[in-house]
Amino acid sequence: RALGFDYQSELSRVTSVKQPVKQPPPPEWLAEADAARRYELWLEEGGARCDAVNVVPAGDAERFALVTSRAVAEGSTLFEVPASMLLTADVALRDRTIGRDLSRIEQQQRQRGGASAADRTGFATG
Repeated sequence: RALGFDYQSELSRVTSVKQPVKQPPPPEWLAEADAARRYELWLEEGGARCDAVNVVPAGDAERFALVTSRAVAEGSTLFEVPASMLLTADVALRDRTIGRDLSRIEQQQRQRGGASAADRTGFATG
């Protein structure tokens, strides 16, 4: 009769709870397909028009490929991405975290005799 009550009679009233059987992890391809679908949704939410293409996994959950979702005529626009969604060197450098990391990489390259800020050209976006 510890703690001021009959704990043994209280414990006898408790019913056991069966623990759920641990499920095996989902197959790797499912995670890859899920990541591709999330990327596709992100593009749509950002205003991208991807009516003629689908985003699919390209070997792992970090790389994607675009495949046409229907027959397209030569010269047709496959997808349109607004400029606000483009990742350019300027956009990356302005980002607090990415810019800091890129600056560190640049500094390391300069110390090794590699690329300098003058060599950084990015890529054409327009």
